[in-house]
Amino acid sequence: MGAQHLNPVPIMCQLTQWQIQHLATHVADNLPFRLDELEDVDQLMFGDSIRLCVDFDVDALNNVTVSEAEILDRDWDILHTDSFALLHYLEPMVERYNLYRQQAVAQCRDVQYETQQGRYF
Repeated sequence: MGAQHLNPVPIMCQLTQWQIQHLATHVADNLPFRLDELEDVDQLMFGDSIRLCVDFDVDALNNVTVSEAEILDRDWDILHTDSFALLHYLEPMVERYNLYRQQAVAQCRDVQYETQQGRYF
C-alpha cells in the first residue's frame, strides 16, 4: 500500500504512485490521432494481477473525455482509491492530448488552405 497526496489529502492505495502513473501514461500514450480509432481500454496489467478499464467519450467539440477509469483486482473488485488516483493522473494527460490534437488539426487546415491558395497563382 502506498500513501499518495492528491490536493493535499493523503489517500491509501493498493498500488504505488509509480504504478498508477505508469497506468495513466500507458493509456495516454496509446490514444490514437483519429477519433474513429478510439477504443476503450480493458487490459490485464502487471502480470495479470490487476485489470485496467477506461471508457472514453467524445463530446460535441470532438474532445476526448474519460467517462470512467477503474482498476480492478484479481477478484474483479474495484479498487476505489486507486481508481480515483488513476483518474486524477489521467485527466490532465487527456486534456493535453486534446490540445495537441486540436493544434495538429488546425495546422493541417492551414497547410491545405495555403496549398489551395498556391494553385491559383
